[in-house]
Amino acid sequence: MDDNLLDYRLTGSTELVLASIVKRCLNYIYDLVFFVFIILALQFVGISFLFMFLSTWWIGILMLLLYFVVMEIVMNGRSFGKYFTKTRVVTEHGYKPDIAAYLIRGLGRIIPLSATSLLMGKRKTFYDTFSKTCVIDESSSNI
Repeated sequence: MDDNLLDYRLTGSTELVLASIVKRCLNYIYDLVFFVFIILALQFVGISFLFMFLSTWWIGILMLLLYFVVMEIVMNGRSFGKYFTKTRVVTEHGYKPDIAAYLIRGLGRIIPLSATSLLMGKRKTFYDTFSKTCVIDESSSNI
């Protein structure tokens, strides 16, 4: 068995259905809300990230980058937003991405125009293309 397979049973009839634009946008909104919740929770317990986050923009961007990369690695291609919308990041062939792909995706999110392709009606962002990954709708895909 290949340990890199997402569910260890990749059948011959693999069908990957890309997540809709609405689900991709909801993923991002849910993740931003959860990220803010984490920052506020850390502030509540005495870890003062909020001041650093608001005073230096690059620390906030770095923390957001870490959030997305770590969550997708730990949750096997998902973030909290993807969990709620039942979507997942996989390679173009349905496999679990490697850490380099997650890092490329995370770095791509830093560029403010990265999601414009979604707004133009495409279901893949440029960081999906560069990392050779896609966000699939798990309820409609057959992997």
